[in-house]
Amino acid sequence: MSLPTLPASSGSSNPQASPHWLRHPREGTTISHDLITSDLVELEVVPAGDKHAVIGQLADLVAASGRAERDGLLAGFEAREAQFATGMPGGIAIPHCRTAAVHEPALAMLRLSTPVD
Repeated sequence: MSLPTLPASSGSSNPQASPHWLRHPREGTTISHDLITSDLVELEVVPAGDKHAVIGQLADLVAASGRAERDGLLAGFEAREAQFATGMPGGIAIPHCRTAAVHEPALAMLRLSTPVD
């Protein structure tokens, strides 16, 4: 499977010279690595239980990549989920958060073998 990559930075020291989607939201710096890589994608994942267990599986995946500390990431996901559910019609959910537990920004994907409400 080939995953998309972000365009290389222009090398400018001015973070405003890069497109807004490449700038790190907290620091204004350009993201210099791929947000998603093959180690952040798992297909046909057997759900470990309810939505909270699946969110834990997602935190496990990101933590295994070294991009975040698992427990802090999970706490961030759960705090965000408590504010407003991230599930959408069509069987898609986008758990997300901002937390100091993240060392490098990342996008991760789990495709479940069976749906979870």
